[in-house]
Amino acid sequence: MVAATLLASWASAARGQDDSGAATSPAEKPSAVRLLSGGGGGRFEIVAEEGGEGVRLAELAGQAWLAWREPLGLPERLQTSILVRLIPEARWSWGETFSRVSAEPGGVVTVWLRGGGERGLAGERRWLVGLAEGAWRRKAFLSGLPVDAVPVPRWLSLAAAESFLTAQRPALLDAWQAELRRPGNILKLREVLLGGSADGEAFVSDEAFAVSSLAVWRWLREVDQRAWPRFTLGLLKGESAGAALAREYGRLVPRVAEAREWELAWRVAVAREETARTTPVMAPAEARRRLEQLARIVAFDARTGREQVLPVAGEWTTRREVWPARERETRARILTAELPRIHPFYYNAAVSLGTVWQALARDKERAWREAAANWEADLATGMDLERSSSALLDAAEASAK
Repeated sequence: MVAATLLASWASAARGQDDSGAATSPAEKPSAVRLLSGGGGGRFEIVAEEGGEGVRLAELAGQAWLAWREPLGLPERLQTSILVRLIPEARWSWGETFSRVSAEPGGVVTVWLRGGGERGLAGERRWLVGLAEGAWRRKAFLSGLPVDAVPVPRWLSLAAAESFLTAQRPALLDAWQAELRRPGNILKLREVLLGGSADGEAFVSDEAFAVSSLAVWRWLREVDQRAWPRFTLGLLKGESAGAALAREYGRLVPRVAEAREWELAWRVAVAREETARTTPVMAPAEARRRLEQLARIVAFDARTGREQVLPVAGEWTTRREVWPARERETRARILTAELPRIHPFYYNAAVSLGTVWQALARDKERAWREAAANWEADLATGMDLERSSSALLDAAEASAK
């Protein structure tokens, strides 16, 4: 019933009307449309015409949701998915913009994305900016805010998109670091934080703004991950960036009321990023949490009406069920991209986890059973090494006092 309503709504847009029935742009006869799932129900639901573009968007959205769960504070799944409509370029009626996001008081968030145009990285970046704004708005609703009136700073959506792309493609992180070194390519901190809202604005490929937004994102998350959720929630509440920054990160400067102090701290952070390793290895605890997050697949059991955590290694008898297979495939791609950053303590566990999923996909039962046993053993070994290392560091710090 829901799918039929969504498809009917799409057809209205294709006929040249918006949701209220008002005329938009001239339209041709609509093609067949599909409802695609971006990583399973409760995340992004994609409405798109038949063809590879919609399939690619669904794949990208599923990967992005997993990558954004921690920095955006998203749950495994939502009760109501974020609806994403991929509109063919010929029927796009919002001028030169590439995305549009609307939200209703009940928490229903809809993202319109412009199809066609540039392919590859440029097109994906624009899609991701729209997806990120939709995710931030839904996050606001989960936090008890009036989602239809939430201001989403443009830099937050842009930085989320850039962080996803650089994590997936390490070469882009090298390129980003090179851009940091270019004279005049770094904006002032104030210019980034007050760079405007994404509400109805066109996404302009402003290189300096993109480079600087990602730098702010990485800096603030690195210096204090616990402050980051409170800082971003303050921005979504409409609090001024300066007030939220002073409250959550005031320890970074001697005098929080002095703008020059913040700009100096920002420049120091940029200089540190310029010389940092472009593929930083995760700390042991971070690597463990990341593997646990990727390994935890939650499905909705229609028989009981409850969510069910699937076995990490999957089940041999249900290996061909479509949704779990697709979910494992998506997570395997993310794991492959992040493998160079996994801490050595957990590297073998990461490889074993990927081997488990690969064996299931290839119907290799013996290899699957061996890999499943290796995953459990390698994870336990990594945790032992993490505990031992932590104990040694604690002992060294105690003896130094």
